[in-house]
Amino acid sequence: RVLALMGRYLSNAHELAATDAVGVFPLASMINHDCAPNCELAVDASGVLYVRGARAVAAGEELSYSYIDAADLRKTAAARRRVLSRAFHFRCACARCRAEDAPPAPGLARALPGRKRKR
Repeated sequence: RVLALMGRYLSNAHELAATDAVGVFPLASMINHDCAPNCELAVDASGVLYVRGARAVAAGEELSYSYIDAADLRKTAAARRRVLSRAFHFRCACARCRAEDAPPAPGLARALPGRKRKR
């Protein structure tokens, strides 16, 4: 229970620019994590949090940002999940992670790089 509460706090607290302090922003706390985020969060020197679009966001699309840094986002789904689990105490089930978990479509496996084609 304590780990779950700490995970919630850590995923909702944001570092304040040029300080050792963190802040909890109630509205921004409602934005979920995604490994293919459509937003970025930034806190300026005065403590104001900004939500910026990282790509075009379709009408009705849920806003999302990544709880992990860009280097971790380039890792495999399994590696990203380990980072998220250790730091934020949840297992990511975003569309990107689910797609990486899915087996290749029939016939696609033969066309994947590193696979020899049957003759």
